[in-house]
Parts: sequence; structure tokens; C-alpha cells
Amino acid sequence: MQQAPPPDPSAQAESLRLKAALQEFYELSFQLNIEKHKQNIISSRLEAMCAKLISQLPPEDRVTFERELKQCKIVTLNNIARLAQQRNPIIITKPPEPIAPSRRPIAHPDAITPPSSLKKARSLSPVNHPHPSPGAPTDAPEPMATSPSLVPGAAAAPAIQQEEAITPPVTVAAASSPSLPPQAGESSTISPDSCVAHTSLALGTPLPSAPNKLAVLPHNDVVCAIHFAASDPSVLLTGSKGCVKIWDISSLTNPPTGSQAPPPPNVATLDCLGGSYVRSCRTSAAHQLMCAAGEHTSLAVWELVPGTHGARLRHAIQTPYDSHYALAMSNLAGPSSQPLCYACTSNGIVGAWDLNTGVCVRTFTGHEGAVSCADLSTDGRTLITGGLDNTVKVWDLVADRLMTTLNFSAQVFSLAACPGTSWVAVGLYNNTIEVLDLSQASLKYQLSLHSGPVLSLNFSHGGRWLLSTGKDRVAVGWRAPFGQPLFQTREGGSLICSDIAPSDLLWATGSGEQYATIYSVSSHPSPTPMLPSSPTLGRPSAVATS
Repeated sequence: MQQAPPPDPSAQAESLRLKAALQEFYELSFQLNIEKHKQNIISSRLEAMCAKLISQLPPEDRVTFERELKQCKIVTLNNIARLAQQRNPIIITKPPEPIAPSRRPIAHPDAITPPSSLKKARSLSPVNHPHPSPGAPTDAPEPMATSPSLVPGAAAAPAIQQEEAITPPVTVAAASSPSLPPQAGESSTISPDSCVAHTSLALGTPLPSAPNKLAVLPHNDVVCAIHFAASDPSVLLTGSKGCVKIWDISSLTNPPTGSQAPPPPNVATLDCLGGSYVRSCRTSAAHQLMCAAGEHTSLAVWELVPGTHGARLRHAIQTPYDSHYALAMSNLAGPSSQPLCYACTSNGIVGAWDLNTGVCVRTFTGHEGAVSCADLSTDGRTLITGGLDNTVKVWDLVADRLMTTLNFSAQVFSLAACPGTSWVAVGLYNNTIEVLDLSQASLKYQLSLHSGPVLSLNFSHGGRWLLSTGKDRVAVGWRAPFGQPLFQTREGGSLICSDIAPSDLLWATGSGEQYATIYSVSSHPSPTPMLPSSPTLGRPSAVATS
């Protein structure tokens, strides 16, 4: 067998040089766009002030003032060259050519037609019954469409290479109106530090590159929920029709030396919800509890037995709601902390349930449709919920009040809060992801790489990267928060759910093709944070704060 030629040292050196140059370009591009964003805000405020001033002028002076103002806005290359000559002996006669990374577009996937046996939602339900009828396509159902007419049809898509690097359109947009002057108490400056401060979190955690598939876990039905246990790194939970399966993944977290890891065994199957589909399952590390919810009126609460990978049913909490589509679990420890589970319902209400007593301690009302997703801040003081009414609501759990309502142009299917920061990622029905800073709503990023609704979002526990999956059967890793694509991989069915292990070294997806897949993180060689790939300033999108 012919041996592969040894690597060329000169080629390796050139590759490292190009990587360093590209990294420098990313950094300069990001700083330039922050400065451009600041200048756009200043310009919009000056225009508002001028408009107010013009209204105070006599009619005979208004025309002259407006003409002079319009003339001031005309900037030519000669003006730029003269300004550059005053500040620098090098005269700029031509703007530099932008460096455009290569891009390969993703075609739309095959159209997925819901089986005829699916019952119609009684309300704006994010999840129609996901079980296909016999003989129907085994692909995943439309988990959040309210009628078959919402299912986008498209032509077949070619295979997507796992290591393919694609630069999506990344937009930094102002959420506030560009014609308004600064409000009282509003900061007139934007600091780049607010955009990259979180990169100091867990710098030892690797950034993923090409995903490495470790295991495929077969199921008898659609995998609608998946979760790495917070209390035990060797346990993975998957939810399907009427059950939660417990998998022992210790062979993947601690593989034997010199041999391939055996497939994870299914050590237990927990029957729950009366045979209905499990849409979400979450664990509390502080209280050794697991809660499962789905298309049923009850919440199933299980006690996890440490060291045995087993569980015993504590109780089934009966609720007045038809279905529960997402859970957020409080992991706060302490003698006075309650094991609270926040359950999103099809009735537009989020209930906070004490898992010890089975009592609903409070409810959150305000969504006008089904609540499809929720997440908690790291300190447990803020709850973020998203719904099919095209809104995301931010709740202050300490002051017991609604802080903010964010409006979007499409239904909200998924969201995730970045640990240790105020960044929140929102996945929409219109195939896009919006990443917003709740402490500085004027700065956000729009990520467009999926060709179908974004069904799940997860930040890594170190806050350095974001995982998204969608109806287009593609999982994408993004650099947080700017949205530089790190990897993508395509599976055989819609990727309904996903999760990242507490170690940030494993991640998993649940598919409509009746299996779950576990991947390992193949890290980038560079330990430094990677900056956005040519972000551009765009028009403000439909995001408002009230």
C-alpha cells in the first residue's frame, strides 16, 4: 500500500499565516461594524434634532435649511481623500476591496407533508400530534405549525458535507427606532466590550469544529426530547411516545484506551404521560429530580437514584392545562431553595410548580397563544418565555413582574439564554435566529443559515458557542454571540430537539427518523476566541421593547 506523502512544512506555515491573517480580518471587521453602528445611531439622533429645529424656523428659511442639510449628507471619494490627507500622508483614492469568504448555499430540503391522521390543534398549539400514521412518511412532524398550510414545500436538497464552512448573512441591527433621540437614562455609547466580554468565560473549553458522530440510539418512535442529566454526566435522557429512556453514556465520557467505545446501553425505560408524547424532560442537579411533560395534562416527577442510573416515580402532578410543550428547571441549591419547574402550556400560561409538593406556586400570563419555549438565567432570577404570538417575554422572578416584551416577525419556536451573560438566542418559524443582548437591546445579530424553522437552540455551558437544529435536518454550531459558523451536519430527518452536555464535550440531537445521535466536540486548534465573519449593519428588524 502506497504511503501518504509527509506534510509539506512550507504549506503548513502558509496555512498558519493565512489563519492568522483571517483572524485579524475578523477582529478588524467586528470593530469596524461596532463603530459604524455607533455612527448610525448618532446620525439618526442628529436628524431628529434637525427635524425639530426646522419646525421652529420661519417658512422662508426652511427650504434653504433643508437644502443645505441635504448637501451636507453628500460624501464623495474626494471628500474622503482630503480628510485622509489631513490626518495621514497616505491619500486614499479607492476604498479597499472586501475579503469575502467562499460560500456554498444550502438548498431547501424535501417538503415534509404531515400525515393525514394528525389531529388539528384546538388552539395556537406549537406541536401537533407527532406520530405518523401507518404507511405515512417517517420524517418528523411539523412540531409547531398550526395547520398543514404552514408547512413549507421545497425541492430536494443535495447532501451537505459535515466539515463544510459556510458564511451566513450576519446582521447587526438597531432595535430602537432610528428617528428618535436618546431617551432619559439611555446610554449614547456602545462599547465593544459588551459584545465580547463573555469570551472570558471558560476559555479552556474548546470551540467545536467538525462534529464526530459517536453513537446512534434507536427508538420506536419520534424522539421529541433529549437531555443530558445535570446531576450525572454519564446519563442521557430521551423522550418519545409515552416514555423516557435512560442511557448509560459512561463509555463515551470515559472511553477505554486503545479500543472503540461500545454503544451506550438503554438501562431503563420510564413509562409516563399515559402513552402521550413527551415533549420535554429536565433534571435538577440540586434535588436529584427529573420532570417530564408533553401532550398530556400531567407532569411526571421522578426521583433519580444516584449511582444506579435508575429512577422511581414520586408523583404525577395533575394540571388544568391540555398540554405542556417545554420545561425550564431551577437548579439553585440551598436549604430554602425549592425544586421549581416552569412548564409552558398550550393555553398561553406558564406555571411554576414545586416538584416536592406538586403545588403550582405562581403562574405567568401574557402570551396570547401557546408558549413554545422557556429558559432561565444562570442566577435563576430571570425567566424568558417564547410563544406562537410572535413574542418573547422576560420576567423578573425576584420582583415578580414582567420586565420586557420583544416582538418578532414570526412565531417563536425555540430560545436559549447564554450562561453568565445577558445574550438570548431566539429561533423563529421564518428559518432565522436572532441573538439579542437584553441589557442593550439596540445590539443584535441575525443568523440565516437554516432553510427551515429553527426547532431547538442550546448555548454551551461555557457560553462560547451556540447549537441550533431545524426542520431542514441540519444541526449548526455558531460562535456566540456573533454567529460565525463553526460546523454543520445533516441527518436523515427533522432535528426536533438537541442538548449539550455539562462538560461541553458532547452534544446530542433527537430526530423524526426515530433515533437520537450523540456527537463529540472536535476542537479548533486555536485557543483564542474567533470573531464574526464579515458582519454587516442592516435595517432594523421587527423587534420592539415595551
